[in-house]
Amino acid sequence: MTLHTAEWAGFKGKKNGKLLSAAETAGYDALLTVDQGLPREFDRSAKKLAVIVIQSPTNQIEDLLPFVEKILGVLESIQPGAKITI
Repeated sequence: MTLHTAEWAGFKGKKNGKLLSAAETAGYDALLTVDQGLPREFDRSAKKLAVIVIQSPTNQIEDLLPFVEKILGVLESIQPGAKITI
């Protein structure tokens, strides 16, 4: 499994639908986000991309660490086009 940040992938600054489209076009299988508004755009755009919305107060590592096990479990079984909130 290969993971990249939006900045590393060159997606920094892209918003919702454009971010989803860029990630899908680049061949990513899943997008992890703390952006609670992203799923509204997802419903209309991505077809091959899965989205995992993390209900974390921030995207800081100390807030995300408690979600790691759940994220890994979801990544093993999530299907293209699925949207899961954890």
